[in-house]
Amino acid sequence: MIASFNISQLFGRISARSRRMSALGVLGVAALVFSMGAIRPDQMLVEHVVFEGNSRASDTALRHLADLRNGTTIWGADLQGVERGVQRHPWVQYSEARREWPNTVVVEVAEYRPYATLLSDRLMYVNENGYAFHQAKSDDLSYPVITGAGATVGKLHPHLAPSIAREAVALLIQLEDRNLMRRQDISEVSFNKDLGWTVFVEDGVRIRFALENLPRQFARLHDILSDGVHPTDSVLVDLGPEKVAIVTPLKRNPQ
Repeated sequence: MIASFNISQLFGRISARSRRMSALGVLGVAALVFSMGAIRPDQMLVEHVVFEGNSRASDTALRHLADLRNGTTIWGADLQGVERGVQRHPWVQYSEARREWPNTVVVEVAEYRPYATLLSDRLMYVNENGYAFHQAKSDDLSYPVITGAGATVGKLHPHLAPSIAREAVALLIQLEDRNLMRRQDISEVSFNKDLGWTVFVEDGVRIRFALENLPRQFARLHDILSDGVHPTDSVLVDLGPEKVAIVTPLKRNPQ
């Protein structure tokens, strides 16, 4: 019993000593930080701003928008302000800033990814949610074009163009998810308030969807493709009629 008591006391003293040493270590680090800030404040300044995850948005443009001015200390940096500034760049969807000791602010960036383009008053990139975020570049146009939301439509119905973009992208996603068509094989998705959607496939085939009951039309297209019917000539496949799909030959070079 005596030996057991002495061993317990010994471990208790060791544990207490360890806690005191840990506390002293924390206090020592805090004192070091304080002394560096008090004696050498220049050591606490932000000297580097590092951006990660960006490819379309340049470091120079993001650094300007981050607006971390000369003389900003690492502890005085407004990280939320940095995030808000960086997110003003049209390619940036989301950003998150953090401090890295002793003098660096790191900003992680998530950029928008083009899914299609929208032709309205100008050609815009849209993402997978149908959000138009940046004017398209002439050397990067390998995406389906969404048409039917021209400048006239935009002026008469300002909320129609965003709706057309969202619905067109949703149609493209459904076609891919159901393994009916690949997005890279589609050149255009055209909207018409009377006819519905027309999907232009690169080999000259056009697929028309009525605005109502898309699931039924997807099923009909699936049946057509499952039966081995793969039109290779210029034809219009109209999936809108209630009972049957109508296939109409088209001219080789329609005007």
